[in-house]
Amino acid sequence: MTEIEFLDPGPATSGPDGVPHDGSDGGSDGGSDDTDGPDLRRLAPALAAAVAWVLAAGLAVMASVSTVYRLVYTSDGLHQKITVDAWGRFQAPRLFQTFGHQTRYAIVLIAAAVLLLAAALIGIVRLAVARYLAVTGAAVAAGVTTMLFLLLDATRSTNAAQAARAAQATDFSLSTETGSAVWLALGATVAAVVGIVLAFVLKAPDESPPANDADAYGAPENGDPEYDAPQYDAPDNGARQDGGPAMG
Repeated sequence: MTEIEFLDPGPATSGPDGVPHDGSDGGSDGGSDDTDGPDLRRLAPALAAAVAWVLAAGLAVMASVSTVYRLVYTSDGLHQKITVDAWGRFQAPRLFQTFGHQTRYAIVLIAAAVLLLAAALIGIVRLAVARYLAVTGAAVAAGVTTMLFLLLDATRSTNAAQAARAAQATDFSLSTETGSAVWLALGATVAAVVGIVLAFVLKAPDESPPANDADAYGAPENGDPEYDAPQYDAPDNGARQDGGPAMG
C-alpha cells in the first residue's frame, strides 16, 4: 500500500491569479502611504510667494503711517523741523503756520497692501489668480514709490533755491531729509516683486499619471502590459478553429 506524504506549501503562497492563499486580499497593511493631509511639496510655491506678499503688505501699511520727508530750518543758530507724513499731515512748531495738507500717499499704499494681502490668501488655493493680484499690487506700490522719490527731488530743488536766496540777507539754511516712508514703500515693492518671481519660477511636482497605467498596478503574469488574454493562432485558409474541415 502506497503511503501518501503531504508537503507544507509554506506561508502566503499565491495562486495563478496572484491572490495570496493565506486568507488576505493582497492589499497593503494598516500602514498605508496615503495621507489625508495637504502635500507640502505642492503648496511650497504658494507658501513661499505668500510669505513675500504678506511682508510687502506689512511694509506698505507701515509706510502709510510714516514720515515722507523733514524740512530742517536753521536761522541764527536756531533749528526747527517740520515733518510731513504719508497722510499729508504737518508736524510743525507752534509758531509755524501750515496751510491744509500735502498729498495723501497713504491711501494708495493701503490699496497696494490690500491687493498683496488678498494675493497671499488666494494664492494658497488659486496661485494663478493670485499672481495677477500680486502684479497689480506691486505695480501700485512701485508707482507710489516713484511718486515719493519725485516729490523729494522737487522739494529739495525748491528748498535749495529758497535757501540760497534767503542766505544773501541772513544766516539761513534749509535742508530736506528723506523720511522712512520712502524706504518702506521701496521695500514693499521689492518684496512684492520677489513674491511674484517665486510664484512664477517655483513649480509644484508633476501631477501627470505614469506613461503606462499598467505599471501602477503591476504587469500581468505573461509579461504583456497591455492585456493578459489567451492567445490563439490565426485560422489557416479559412479553417475553423475547432479543427473541422474548411468550407470551400
